[in-house]
Amino acid sequence: MLSQEIDKHKKRVLEVLLTYTFIAGIVFSIINFNRDLFAIAGIELTAGFISLWILYRVKRTIVHEKLVRLTVIYLTLFFSIMLFVFTAKGVSNSVFVWVYTIPLISYLLLGNRLGFVFTFILYSISAVIFFKHPNFQSFMSAKIAFGNIGFSALVFWGLSHIYEKANSEAKALLREMAIFDKLTGLYNRSMLNRHFLNSADKAQKGNKNIALIILDLDFFKEINDKFGHMAGDEVLIKFSKMLKQSLPTEASAFRLGGEEFAIISLADKIDDSIKLAEVVRKQSEQEVYSFNNQSVSVTVSLGIALLSPKNLELSQLLKTADRRLYLAKNQGRNKVIFED
Repeated sequence: MLSQEIDKHKKRVLEVLLTYTFIAGIVFSIINFNRDLFAIAGIELTAGFISLWILYRVKRTIVHEKLVRLTVIYLTLFFSIMLFVFTAKGVSNSVFVWVYTIPLISYLLLGNRLGFVFTFILYSISAVIFFKHPNFQSFMSAKIAFGNIGFSALVFWGLSHIYEKANSEAKALLREMAIFDKLTGLYNRSMLNRHFLNSADKAQKGNKNIALIILDLDFFKEINDKFGHMAGDEVLIKFSKMLKQSLPTEASAFRLGGEEFAIISLADKIDDSIKLAEVVRKQSEQEVYSFNNQSVSVTVSLGIALLSPKNLELSQLLKTADRRLYLAKNQGRNKVIFED
C-alpha cells in the first residue's frame, strides 16, 4: 500500500509538461496552419486539447495506478505525434533532435522499467524512420555528424537510466527511513496515524472495532545498566521479531520509542484483543536471553483500548491504552489490562 503512493514530484512534472503541451499545441498548430501543413496543424490542435483534458484528470487523481495510466496515455499521444512529424513532408531535418527527449521524459515520468520499455520501442521506430528518410544519404555523407547523433542518443538514454535508478534507490531509502524503525524493523511512531486511518476505513466497511495495544518492556533500564546498551538492543530486536510473528495479517506493530511498542488491529470484540495481548505477554515471558553467562527473561506490560467504527479517534485510543498500560505497571507488571 505505502509503496503505491503517488510520487508528488512526478505528478507535478507531468502537470507542467501537460500545460506546456497544451500551449505548444495551440502555438504550433497556428504556425503550421500558416505554412499550409493542415494535417499537422490539426493533429497538434487536437493534441493540445487532449492534453488539457488529461491535465484536468491528473489534478484530481490521488491513486497511483490511475496516474500511471494517465501518464502512459499522455506519453503515447506525445510520442505518436513526434513520430508522425518525423515522417511528414516539408518539416525541417532538425526535427529529429526531439528524439533526445524520449528517454528524458520517459524515465522521469515512468521510472526505470516502463521508461526503458518506452525508450527502446520509440528509439527503434525513430531509427527506422530516420534510415528511410529522403535525406538519409546526405546524413550518411557526413559520417561524423551521423555518429554524433547516434552516440548522443545513447548517452541521453544511458544517463537517464542511471539517474532514474539512483533517484529511485535514494527515494526508497528515504521512504524506508521515514517509515521503519532502524533498529527493530517495525513501523516507527510517525506511521501510527497513517495506519490508524487505514484501519478505520476497513473497520467502518467491515463493521469491526479498532484495537490499540500499547506495550512496555518491564525493567528494561536494568538490562541497559547491568549488561550495556548492546544487550538492550539485542532484547529490542528479538522482542520485535517475536512481536511481528505473533500478529495476525490485519494487525501492524510499531516501536513508539525506547522500550515502548504498539499494535493496531481489527477486532470483533475485546476478547480478540485480549487473546492477542496474552500471546505476546506469554511469549515474551518464555523468551530467555543470555548476557555474560547469565540467563535473563524480560516480561512485558500491556494496555488495551477498543473503539467502535462510530467513535474512531486515535488521540482517545492512545490515552485510554496508555492509562491502562500504567495500571498494568502499577499492579505488578507482566499483565494485560483492558478496563479501568
